[in-house]
Amino acid sequence: MGGMEKYVFDLTHALVLLGLDVSIICEEVTDVYDPAITIKKLEIPKFRHRWQSMLAFREAVAEFCRDILLDRKIILHSHERSICHHITTFHGPPLAPRSFFDKAGLNRRYNAWTRMECDELMSCSVQKILCVSSLVQSQLVEKYPSLDSWNFELAWPGYSQAEAAGDECRPQISTPGLRVVFVGKEWRRKGLSLAYKVIQEFRSKYSQCSLDVYGPKAYELPGVMKRDRCVRVHGWVRQIPWGQFDVLLHPAKHEPFGMVVQEARARGLPVLMSDQVGARDLNFSETITLGIDDSLNAWVDALFELSQIPPNSTSPEIKWTVRELAELHVRLIYPQVFERINRWGV
Repeated sequence: MGGMEKYVFDLTHALVLLGLDVSIICEEVTDVYDPAITIKKLEIPKFRHRWQSMLAFREAVAEFCRDILLDRKIILHSHERSICHHITTFHGPPLAPRSFFDKAGLNRRYNAWTRMECDELMSCSVQKILCVSSLVQSQLVEKYPSLDSWNFELAWPGYSQAEAAGDECRPQISTPGLRVVFVGKEWRRKGLSLAYKVIQEFRSKYSQCSLDVYGPKAYELPGVMKRDRCVRVHGWVRQIPWGQFDVLLHPAKHEPFGMVVQEARARGLPVLMSDQVGARDLNFSETITLGIDDSLNAWVDALFELSQIPPNSTSPEIKWTVRELAELHVRLIYPQVFERINRWGV
């Protein structure tokens, strides 16, 4: 599952454990789920483009809600570009034009996604906008200054402690040199090019260093990385072997949250990341955050600083769990919204 899908899966299952009656409206089911959750799978026609499918999906959701759900005392919580919800959780940065055609309003795809984004945030039924980090919230406020600040709430992705069951934390590693790990299939956005430059400079300035890359396949990467014997490319794996590494390097250009930071710290791994990573909100220890435009020397020196932390001196650090995320919804978010929709009939 992707980051957003996993967020929804973990949250809904945690809400069930807290005693809530949970139903999910979706387009497809890709994993085994708790039978206590009611699933309504909508049949959507096949379209060539994803934006066309999303338009069809949100219309189908709206029709289903009008016909079946609105006679019940419920809260509609969306994680997609729907139009009849009371709460939306916003998982990524808002859309930004990337070409002349986008800016000129000549791109049908961009126009459609922009309209759906506006509807998701500003439909008359919306009572609360949850952001996965303060970084995302500030980006939304900048793009949509008319949004009321009281509509916002931070709802960071929660860490599932069950995921770390049986994991190694950070044992003493016998491999010589510093072992750095980079994780991210979208390697350009997550800053692999900068990570590689940092590793190269670290080797020339300090000592031996290797880079293990998880996510992309080798053929997707520039030839200079593939030919470097100090770079090992693993592709996608179900579980990162965190215990084999000394530092997570995550110099992302745009990262709404960055679950990989939580996962690394939960195993006691120091982290070097950019200030464009939303997980900075949690103020992890043994973590250094730098500006994406800071000098290469600054990144190299920060990596050296983290490399001096003795492996046996670190311990797992978990700041925010899935259960805490669910409790935030039950204790604060849902009661506020339920009071409003009962009072105003939205």
